[in-house]
Amino acid sequence: MNRKVVPLAAVLLAAALCLAACASSNTGAGTPASATAPAVSMAAASMPGKSPPKNGKPVWTVPTEEEVATALDHNKDLINAAKGFTKLKKDGVLMFCKRYRPIGSTIPQIQCITEPQLRVQFEEMTKYRNDMRQRSGKCDITAGCQSGF
Repeated sequence: MNRKVVPLAAVLLAAALCLAACASSNTGAGTPASATAPAVSMAAASMPGKSPPKNGKPVWTVPTEEEVATALDHNKDLINAAKGFTKLKKDGVLMFCKRYRPIGSTIPQIQCITEPQLRVQFEEMTKYRNDMRQRSGKCDITAGCQSGF
């Protein structure tokens, strides 16, 4: 069986385009135009260095791996933590995006965080992991583990 693998960035860009097309065609019925999904400008994404369009919509581009590594200070742990995300630039700001499905919904959503938010998330997870490692292994066979009752 011959399967073609599509990069996640391309899938997210296509999904954002579809959401933008749906949102722009149906913004009536009480939904303000500012509450719709952000549009991805393919022409602007393919031409780096261009100014944002005059309609006020953000310009999404795909950063190079060197730009991502520079933004993350070439920290291998942070770069590995960012591997689960799709890297995009929104008006020149590096964003890390991930698709998820909220509980009780079948409609997937895209959540993006900035580089400082990724750092905070990484530091909190590292601290949590270290705390859990220090807590485990405190009991031995002779003393047993007391639950504190």
